[in-house]
Amino acid sequence: MVKLKKGTKRRPLARKYNIQKMVSAHKKKMKRLIKKGAKGQKRKIPEIPNCIFKKDILENLKRTKEIEKRQREAKSQT
Repeated sequence: MVKLKKGTKRRPLARKYNIQKMVSAHKKKMKRLIKKGAKGQKRKIPEIPNCIFKKDILENLKRTKEIEKRQREAKSQT
């Protein structure tokens, strides 16, 4: 069976520099947003399928959230 030839990775320099320019512009934009204090996307609520341990898992999540909240409050007070 004959092997397929791979395509070349050569590209015009204009395309290469255009990609570099777009990447640097994107990085600048991300830095600017971070400086502004823009927040990321909200976390999704964990969807747990119905199973035997669903209640236990949900209770465990609640406890960990409460602990994290207390730690944040304690950290902000000091």
